[in-house]
Amino acid sequence: MVLAIDQGSSGTTCLVVDGELRPRGRGFRAVRQYYPRPGWVEHDPEDIWQSVVAATEQALVDASVRAGDVQAIGITNQRETTLLWDRRSGEPVQRAIVWQDRRTAERCRELPKDLIRARTGLVPIRTSRQRSSSGCFATAARTGSRSAPSTPGSSGS
Repeated sequence: MVLAIDQGSSGTTCLVVDGELRPRGRGFRAVRQYYPRPGWVEHDPEDIWQSVVAATEQALVDASVRAGDVQAIGITNQRETTLLWDRRSGEPVQRAIVWQDRRTAERCRELPKDLIRARTGLVPIRTSRQRSSSGCFATAARTGSRSAPSTPGSSGS
């Protein structure tokens, strides 16, 4: 059995597949999104972790297999989402800054495009959607404040 974990912006999906790659079980848990200011998008790191645990448990139950039956785990995640951890405690410093966040868009536009390509492999492109939302294609250190959560599809999204 293989456990595939897809931890994305709206939630975590887990699949248990057999040796023939046939789906045997599925689990999903939403991740709350926080919008402390216009253009800012954050996730609580504990919510992310708990969504992985819950979706994994649901997929295993749905597949009628035990965790010990899993021979391999594949993981994909949000990649550009940024999270700072305290080196001593191992605890997150604040909520994760989600890849859709726009707080550093102006600074990103100031960066040389060749530097971004050389350091990150990202190709700077601007679509009409990005222009209208002050889009950005690089990650930078950021800070933020806390606000009330919302879930995908709620009035905060």
